[in-house]
Order: sequence, then structure tokens, then C-alpha cells
Amino acid sequence: MFGIEILAKILSARTSVYRAERCLRSRRISYNCLKCVQVCPVEALSFEHDLGVSYEEQKCEGCGLCVGSCPGGAFALPDFSFWELVRTASFQAELVLTCGEAKVAGGITLPCLGILDSWALAAVALNTVGKVTVDYHPERCRQCRWKGTDGIRSAIEDAQAFLGNLGERTRLDLVDEEKVDRLGKMNRQEFFAFFKQQALRNAAKLQYSGDECSSEVPGMPEQKVILLETLKKRGGEPVQLGELLANPRITAECDGCGDCCTFCPGGALQKKQVDGQISVTYRPDCCLNCGLCQEVCRKGAILYQENIHLAELDQEKVLIQLETKLCEECGMPLDRIFPDGRCEQCARKNRLSKEIEDFFA
Repeated sequence: MFGIEILAKILSARTSVYRAERCLRSRRISYNCLKCVQVCPVEALSFEHDLGVSYEEQKCEGCGLCVGSCPGGAFALPDFSFWELVRTASFQAELVLTCGEAKVAGGITLPCLGILDSWALAAVALNTVGKVTVDYHPERCRQCRWKGTDGIRSAIEDAQAFLGNLGERTRLDLVDEEKVDRLGKMNRQEFFAFFKQQALRNAAKLQYSGDECSSEVPGMPEQKVILLETLKKRGGEPVQLGELLANPRITAECDGCGDCCTFCPGGALQKKQVDGQISVTYRPDCCLNCGLCQEVCRKGAILYQENIHLAELDQEKVLIQLETKLCEECGMPLDRIFPDGRCEQCARKNRLSKEIEDFFA
């Protein structure tokens, strides 16, 4: 399906699907993320500290702002697929993304542009032969009952910055009134004839095959899977990461506790104990760039680097190695380095003994 047909069916299914198991706040209740609650224009989402995020489906109007704001991919709209969107984009020499309020003939119509985060925008732009134009009008967004202005603008700017780092800045642009007007005046036959001619002429330039791949990361947002698959095909060039990808490093302050690995939602960080050493490994294409590892690190030992080689996206690398020590009390190997030289069990037993002594003192 092309253009105005591809997402028409989404408009009849105006209810988001909430998958609580993908919510990062559900993994750690103190995690500082309430993006979905903050962007929901009809207050269908709320947060209670003991219960996490609550979703009242009967209030939802299906704008998709929660889909575009959630870093964990906890929300989805029925019958909407980023794979299908990118697949359609790959056949077009020029593409206009617009919203239901604009009704631009020939553009791909979304309930709200806010359904597209920076990952999705970059993925679409890199897989369109020519240029993607986002039909974004701040004033129209402010007047809309959904008011997705800030999130849309931020996603566009982050995607543009990332594409600029790849030397592809011109692939994504804001609305060009003349272009939108020209597309709007085409009839349906002229529209398809125009894009068919351009797409056939440039088909050899496509970077994404259009085949869905099954991500190795349970719950990885599909728009990020598509972006990563596209980037892997570009080769080994270094790229400045911006806001879309992460490349952490671990400093010497690390004590090997493994909390960053325990809470990592994509399993990008793994703690391993081999041959008397504790190591923490990292695989970039499993990372959601959620920042949860930094938040849980008590030592502040996780920092982010600015660059990464695209050839390293699917390669596991060791971030730090620590010598395994023995507990000074029970002699068991330590999987975590405690200041007093004891294992966690012995340390807990000694704290309890001291508390009992103090109680009866």
C-alpha cells in the first residue's frame, strides 16, 4: 500500500495497547521517567508510586503520543507497524509525513506526528531514496486538542542532528509549503505515477531490504531495530552518537556489583565471572539508551562516550575487568567487591549481629 492508504486503517482503531512488562518504570519504580503520563492529552495515563503506570483504555483517543515518547516501546497502536511505514517509504523518492488534521493529499497520514520518535524519523529518512519532509506546523499543533508540539519538535531536531553526523542531514526536513501544495494538487493517478517513476530510477540506492528481522532483544522497540539494521549496512564509519544511541564506559570506581546489568532492560550489559575475573560486557544493538544503568550505579562509574564505529553495533565488548577476591570470613569467591572484604551474606550477618548487640547493650 502507498501514501494515504498505508495508515488509513489505523484511524479506525483509536486505542493504544499498553504492555506493562516493557515499561522501564515497572523495572525500577524510582526510575525517573513519566514521559507517557506527561504527553497524554486526555489523562488516560497516570502514575501511582506503589502501582506504577495505570492506563484507562476507555479514555484513550489513539493519538500515538505515548508510542513516540516511550523509550521502552511499552505502547503500540493496533494495525500500525513501523516496518510497514519504512517499507512504504523505501519505494518513494520524496515523502511527506503529515497528520490527520492537515489532510495533505499524497502524504502519509498519521493520527499525530508525535507517534514518530527520533529513532523512527531517522529510520524512515535513511530508507527513503530522496528526502522526507515533516509537515509540522507548531501553531496547528498548539490548536490541536492533542498538543504534541514539544515532543514532535524535539524528535525532529534529534533525528536531524544524528543524520547530520552521518552526512545525511538533507534527508529530513521540516515542511516546505510549496512542495506540500504541489503534492496536494496532484490527483491520485498523478501522485502514484510520479513516485513510481522516481522510485524505479533510484531503487538501487535503497539501504534497507524491507524484510522484518526478529530482534535478539525482547521488547526492543521496532523502530530502533529498523534503525540499527539500517546502520549496520553502512559499514565501519565512526559516528557521533547524539541522542539516539549510547556507548558507555565504566570507570575504575566500579565495584562489580552488577546492578547495571540486573536492571538493563535490553540485556546490553552483562556481568560475567570467568577464570577468577569479574567482567561487565556491552553490546550496542541491545541498548535502549534509557540511562537506567547510570541511575542505578551507586558509584557513578558509568559515563557515556560521544562516538562509536557502526561496525561495532553488533559486537560485544568488555567494559571493565576486576580480579575476583575471596571473602575474608567464609573464603567463598566474591561476585562483588565489598569495602570490608566480606561477601554479601557475611556482611549482612555481621550487621545483624551488631544490631542485636547494640539492642541489648
